[in-house]
Amino acid sequence: KNPDLAGLTPLQVMDKIVEYADEIGMKIILDHHRSDAGAGTSSNGLWYDSSHSEAQWVSDWQMLAQRYAGDTAVIGADLHNEPYNGTWGGGGANDWAAAAERAGNAIGDVNSNWLIFVEGIGTYEGNNYWWGGNLMGVRDRPIELDVENKLVYSAHDYPNSIYPQPWFSDPSYPANLPEKFDQMWGYIYKENIAPVYIGEFGTKLTDPKDAPWLEAITSYLGGDLDNNGTTDIAAGDKGVSWTYWSWNPNSGDTGGILKDDWRSVNTNKLSYLEGIEYDFGDAGGGGADAGTQAHALFTVTLSEAATGPVTLDFHTVADTAGAADFTAVSGTLTFAAGELTKIIAVPITADRVAEADEHFSLVLSNPTGATLAHATGIGTIVNDDGAAPTTPTEPTTPTTPTTPSEPVHDADLQALFSSVDSWGGGFNASIAIHNDGATAAHGWQIEINMPYEIENIWNAEIVSATSPTTPV
Repeated sequence: KNPDLAGLTPLQVMDKIVEYADEIGMKIILDHHRSDAGAGTSSNGLWYDSSHSEAQWVSDWQMLAQRYAGDTAVIGADLHNEPYNGTWGGGGANDWAAAAERAGNAIGDVNSNWLIFVEGIGTYEGNNYWWGGNLMGVRDRPIELDVENKLVYSAHDYPNSIYPQPWFSDPSYPANLPEKFDQMWGYIYKENIAPVYIGEFGTKLTDPKDAPWLEAITSYLGGDLDNNGTTDIAAGDKGVSWTYWSWNPNSGDTGGILKDDWRSVNTNKLSYLEGIEYDFGDAGGGGADAGTQAHALFTVTLSEAATGPVTLDFHTVADTAGAADFTAVSGTLTFAAGELTKIIAVPITADRVAEADEHFSLVLSNPTGATLAHATGIGTIVNDDGAAPTTPTEPTTPTTPTTPSEPVHDADLQALFSSVDSWGGGFNASIAIHNDGATAAHGWQIEINMPYEIENIWNAEIVSATSPTTPV
């Protein structure tokens, strides 16, 4: 069913998934789920074993961080799934907090943009909780990373059907759940210690105790921290972040959002989640309008496909655009054999201020396996907020009309077409339009002359064609 994946290595298959995620706007958190093949977490409850050293674990994370540096689809690393036999502090080979710092800092050395997700353990000072869900130790021993504002604490939380934990039999259940959430991971969010993300929670909703748990945890995640029916967070705050386990139905413990036919949606489960779903369109940080997401995209292209590994470093440099206008990025690009292009995305900060166009640079350096023909690219943040507002004045008697300003001429518009990715039957392309004129351009069209006919197109519209191979 996927002939384009035939013969690819696992990493190349992952590349295809990441490429598709880029196309549809999906975000990916890579997860080290276990050290060897199989289901669930590692059988020893640690991030290493006799066949897979911690050094290899760190090295693998660095490789992935370099591979997807600058890719907007991959946003972070969940360092290890449910390290339940780790300790939180204390030193030694099983000190999960220390190991997470080592891995997180190694990732930050090559890719400073990724979020670093650190899961909890199983037991802290005699207090047992779900594997990966116990973050009590953060208060005594917080994680410290070299790159600031990239740490996210992650917890897993489950209901009685997964295991009959003692709090499910307490006479006060389910009213006792908010206090339990507070104790294990919620305090980190409530006290603004760091962001918190519930990476797994789910149920088949067959155990009668599960529905009250699901109602309690979704209410908590939505901002009703004491489950009394009213929100406890500030307006505009989205609450604790989360992803549900799982979308697919073949999880033996929880089932999925999809039913067993892999097509129908379990609307009963979805009804609990709809109130806390998050629209990424609300995130802001992009383009001309606060509340939309935009990036400046820089395409790095080799003169010919790499025959061996090619790496180069990149970083942004402020000019008339500064820290208030875009998020600085840096990292290392890695071209595998056969690859030709990579895209570096720079997040643009939204505003509604009418101001002149602003510029910043992306600088490439330290190439290996190649030389740099062009080391600097210029990014332009184009003002589209209109003229600065003025105080209204009293209407005056109309005067003789003046000569209108010069229209935008074709010569003022510069178009750049570049192929981002290609495969046997298609390609992804980027088109950038720059207006060198003094006035705004409206109603422009682009005509592309190409040696083939387009049969299907996404995220664009063909409005006419002077020939089958010359769409507009």
